Amino acid sequence: MTPDPTRSGLVHGLEEGRYHEGPELSVSGAKDLLRAPALFKHNRANPRTSDAFDLGSVVHTLVLGTGWPFEVIDGGRGKTERVQAARAAGKTPITKDDFALAENMAQAVLDHPYAGAVFASDGEAEVSLFWDAQATDGTVIPCRARVDWMHPAALVDLKTARDASPAGFTRAAATLKYGMQAAAYQQAHTACTGDDAPPFLFIAVDKDAPHLVLVAELDQAFLDAGARQWQDALDLYAACQATGEWGGYGDQVHVLEAPRWAA
Repeated sequence: MTPDPTRSGLVHGLEEGRYHEGPELSVSGAKDLLRAPALFKHNRANPRTSDAFDLGSVVHTLVLGTGWPFEVIDGGRGKTERVQAARAAGKTPITKDDFALAENMAQAVLDHPYAGAVFASDGEAEVSLFWDAQATDGTVIPCRARVDWMHPAALVDLKTARDASPAGFTRAAATLKYGMQAAAYQQAHTACTGDDAPPFLFIAVDKDAPHLVLVAELDQAFLDAGARQWQDALDLYAACQATGEWGGYGDQVHVLEAPRWAA
């Protein structure tokens, strides 16, 4: 079968919906896998939506100038139907209040001396990368990634956060496996270009006023742990495909150990 040129290597200008409709393994899918394969299988068949996802999506579109199209939805009678119609049309629905919030957050990013300069630099928004990764047993796994802002000197990811302070974002990075994202995207860049991947930068903006902005790079320990998590996800994906079994949390009783902070 001839490979689809729109889903091979480094692809520019791929529409957001078409990127997400493919069967390749993504980092968000890998996170679900590591929690439970059954969750991955469910979420692949039933894409998630939430107000938090919608707000972040609109902030991305406002900052980057591309991404999911959106529609500002009035409240009142018929709101549910208008939201459903927007989603059916491939648009992100957002209320007037949340749109005003998204505008303020986006402006805070663009006004930030470092972050604003990054997005005003000679880079490209929403670049898609398609590559074949390999499980430890040799199974080849088609994967995909989408870089918010690709620059020769950095791969940049824009995050909205409840706490974008260095301490708060460190906690989020550990909980939400941002190290795995950085490691996978750098692997994707090398596979697609043949070059060593540049550093991976996170630009995070607080959801609450005054919408403070953090520019952060994860240390090597974060990246090493992320690379191991990504490989674990690849191996688990290969095993589930081979057996056809996509398990949950298990049928046995789990004895839970108190974390050090709780004990």
